[in-house]
Amino acid sequence: MTVAQLEAYFRTAKLPETPFNLNPSHKILDVDLFLESHFIKLRGTQPPYNAIIRPMYDRLIELRDLLESGQDLTKNI
Repeated sequence: MTVAQLEAYFRTAKLPETPFNLNPSHKILDVDLFLESHFIKLRGTQPPYNAIIRPMYDRLIELRDLLESGQDLTKNI
C-alpha cells in the first residue's frame, strides 16, 4: 500500500477515541497528531524504506488493520 493510499484511507476512516494502545509498546494519546507526524516523515519517500522510516509505515499499517478488524481499541488501555 502506498503512502498516498494510506492517507486517503485515514481521511475517511472512523478514528478511535484516544488514548489507546496500538500494541504493547505504543500508546497513542492523540490519533490526529500520530497520523500527522507519521505522514510528514513518509511523504516524499519511496520504498524500500530505511530503518528509521519503515517503523512509521508499519505502525500506520498496524493501525489500519486494527481499525478494519472492528476492535474497540479504547478497551485495551
